[in-house]
Amino acid sequence: MYTPPPSSHHFNFNLLWQWGLVIGLLAFAFYAALAIKREKSEYEEEAIWFSLGRVKFLIAKWWAVREQSENLLKFYRSDTHYEWNATFELVKSTLTCDDYSYEYLEREEIVMDEDSLKSDKSEYLIASPEVNACLEDYWRIEGTGTIAESERLYLDLVVFKLKTHPEVYHCESRSSVLNGCLEGPYFEEAIKNIGLKVG
Repeated sequence: MYTPPPSSHHFNFNLLWQWGLVIGLLAFAFYAALAIKREKSEYEEEAIWFSLGRVKFLIAKWWAVREQSENLLKFYRSDTHYEWNATFELVKSTLTCDDYSYEYLEREEIVMDEDSLKSDKSEYLIASPEVNACLEDYWRIEGTGTIAESERLYLDLVVFKLKTHPEVYHCESRSSVLNGCLEGPYFEEAIKNIGLKVG
């Protein structure tokens, strides 16, 4: 029995849905790229200095202050609902920066993935030769990990000490894994642009 070929006028809803999905994803990617470019420009033009101890950090204007004291700065994004926060804290400790970092991770029940970045070279991140010359110790660990054996997270932890000052500067950006790439670059900028307070 002869079966005629499908009519050329038959509408393929599945194909239409697939193309709609592709166009939607491309539009979202384009919007995200524009938003990131806009935020990068805004950061460079409108970032605000916050002081902590003997240093100052250049903080993105859109980071809202959650807590601020003489020894602590905490930030979050008040204009979004994604899970992210940054902490800059001055802590009394006699430990080296790497020992302090590993003790902190153990206390927080955080196990970092094997491929996490680890560095004791401050000049790879901090731009100012003046700041680098004043550092006695520095340690950074950055990557994904697991907290309390259940929840995945993205963590960028930068710890440093200044010469002749025993306090540890604890700088941390913490978020869910997917949100790590959103504020992570601006946390890096805050560390990169560390300056020394005058006076």
